[in-house]
Amino acid sequence: MKLAMTMATLSLALVLGLSSAAWAGPATDTDGDGVPDAADNCVFTPNPAQCDNGNTPGVGNTCDMDFNQDGTVSGLDVPGFGSGFGSPGPGDANCDGTVSGLDVPGFGARFGKVPGTL
Repeated sequence: MKLAMTMATLSLALVLGLSSAAWAGPATDTDGDGVPDAADNCVFTPNPAQCDNGNTPGVGNTCDMDFNQDGTVSGLDVPGFGSGFGSPGPGDANCDGTVSGLDVPGFGARFGKVPGTL
């Protein structure tokens, strides 16, 4: 009986054109920035602006300070970060439109990490 009710409910949903997403509930947003993980370019760090100016395509500035593209943020990335001061660019960790001293904590938080990870 229970199986018949479930099948009837699913059949009705298909007839009405409801997708399986309608039954899935709310999308997961691990970092709580209002952007679902499936669309978030920095899943573990809040970045509601989702700015992505280019070090690693698809990884937001907030999670990507690997300027020399060697796979890890290190002292070798300091010149790349510093060269962007005063202009928009990949070093804009807080996504305010300009690389500045306000982005230094974001750079430091990524030190020793792979772009896009915790």
